[in-house]
Amino acid sequence: MFHTDAEGYYGVKPISDNRDPRLKLFLRSAADGSWSFETIRPGSDPDSRAPAHIHFEVGTRGFAPRIFEIVFEGDPFVTSAMRTNPAFSVRPINAGRVTERIVLR
Repeated sequence: MFHTDAEGYYGVKPISDNRDPRLKLFLRSAADGSWSFETIRPGSDPDSRAPAHIHFEVGTRGFAPRIFEIVFEGDPFVTSAMRTNPAFSVRPINAGRVTERIVLR
């Protein structure tokens, strides 16, 4: 899992290279498949029309890794295509938290 800082930078300004992000985390799920984490809300990439997002790469033995992005309801750059694309998960934010269950398909 990795994402930008609140201003939209992956690295220390003015560097914004998602190949070496500052904010990253490796997660391992519990026996029931659940997981959770706390972080800041990322910003949109500077000078782009990309919505704020969190990158996930999910993998397990015997399967190729898959990459997903969580984007946030209310972000003006979320498109209708993102809402139907299984690589994106559009989530509402309530009281500063994404509390809805995220199912990656």
